[in-house]
This record gives sequence, structure tokens and C-alpha cells, in this order.
Amino acid sequence: MTGKYFIMSITRTLKTLTTASPVCRQVASSSRPATVRDATVFVSQRSIFGLISCCKLFSTSSSAMEDITNIHYGPLPADSPYVKPFRFYYTQNGKQKNWDLLKVHDSVSIVIFNVTRQKLVFVKQFRPAVYHGLVSAEAGEDGRSIDMKKFPPSLAVTLELCAGIVDKPIPWVDIAREEVLEECGYDVLSERIEEIMSYRSGVGTSGSLQTLFYVEVKDEDKVPAAGGGVDDELIEVVEYSLEEARKLTAKGNVLTSPPSFLFGVLWFLTNRAPPAKA
Repeated sequence: MTGKYFIMSITRTLKTLTTASPVCRQVASSSRPATVRDATVFVSQRSIFGLISCCKLFSTSSSAMEDITNIHYGPLPADSPYVKPFRFYYTQNGKQKNWDLLKVHDSVSIVIFNVTRQKLVFVKQFRPAVYHGLVSAEAGEDGRSIDMKKFPPSLAVTLELCAGIVDKPIPWVDIAREEVLEECGYDVLSERIEEIMSYRSGVGTSGSLQTLFYVEVKDEDKVPAAGGGVDDELIEVVEYSLEEARKLTAKGNVLTSPPSFLFGVLWFLTNRAPPAKA
């Protein structure tokens, strides 16, 4: 990390803190850039959360997300906790049939609108399934012959709603709350999250249930050290203005986003978006 980049990052981090030490508030309210001395005091005066937030700036950067190497395929382990393939047999109109299916987790997705800045909050992440869909014709049986220059990983970085799988026995709205905090860094009470509707996704392969939620957040709900995913996730949080969001649904667009994302955006624009200015 260069000194200039570090100082710029400390400056940005200081300006996001709301519960930091007095020196943080002093620098944040100043128009001058932070100095190395400011950074030293910043770390020394109970500012561990700001330091974590600073690290997040790098862990969720596009360069880290797109640093993909050593791609290859392999058989699915039988003990996969996420996907279980099987064959479904049935008789329809007197004829025996079968269908290959996947058992996957149900999920939640959340439309997040920051009312402070009038921005929709989305996430971006690298999706192996999307990348495979792009390169499968040229990747070979084991995936080792992919031309990474022709197919850079950036092609499979998707724009999505905040979302997550249902993998614990708690109310789905509480899972939505956890995802909003873990992926986007906003800490809101479950009571503020509104359930919109449920629908089936992957109807040809899994038929899993997804529930769409909606929540309005404010800048004051932002937790400096949160967002960007947990464990080894690399998730970038992005904001779109209402006009930018409307352009996503324009005729002729070719997007890597899933249908649930476009549905959520259209639902918001139809039902909750502030009226466009004349």
C-alpha cells in the first residue's frame, strides 16, 4: 500500500465515523487531508473500528474481487451443504417421465433505499456460475483452457440486491436484517424491514422460494466496520441514483444481473420511488 493511498483511505474512514475519538471528529470536520500523525492518533485512541473499516476498503475492492486464477472444474462432493442434485420421477398423463433437479436453500433478497442520499444500495460480486456460462463453450472439460484475456473475470461481476440463503431456523426477516448488516453495513431493526412478496426461482432446476423485503436506511444507520461480506466473501457495495436505476430496466440492455434484481428494482420504481422531478 502506498503512503498516498493509505492517507486517502484514512481520510475517507475518518469521515465515516460517528463514534470515534475527538481527533477523528476534528479531522473529519476539516477540509484538509489527514496526515500520518492523524492516522497514528486515530489508531491509538480507541479507533479499532475505523481501522477495520479502512481494511474493508481494500478487501472489497474491484481488483481483489477480480483476482481470479487457477480455474478448474471437479465433481460435486456428495456432502455439499449448498447443492444436492437428484432425479425426480413421475407419471404424467399415463407416461413415465423424469427430471433432473437441484435441492438448494431458500433465500431472501432486500431492496435497500438510503433516504438520506436518495440512493438505492446494491452489491457487486464475482459469480462463478455466470463466468462458467460465458466460457463453457471454450473452457474444455476441466476448465483449465480458459483464455483469461478474452474472458476477464470482470465479465462475471454481477450487480444484485443484497441477499442471502435461509440456513438457520429463525424468522426470515431476521435473516434479511443480518444480510443488510453483513453485506451493506446498515444496522436496522427487523421491525423496519417490510416483507413484500415471495416467489419461486429456478423453476426448471430447483424451484426454491425467495422472499423479497424492502427497507429504508439512513446514513446514521451505517456501521463503519460492517459491510462487504463476512469470512472470505468479497462484496462491493454500490449506490445508484433513481435515474441510474431507471436506466437499468431500459429496453435492449444486456445485464449479468439475476431476474430477482430487475424485479426488485422495478417493484421499487413502481411502488416506492419518489416522483421524478419535472
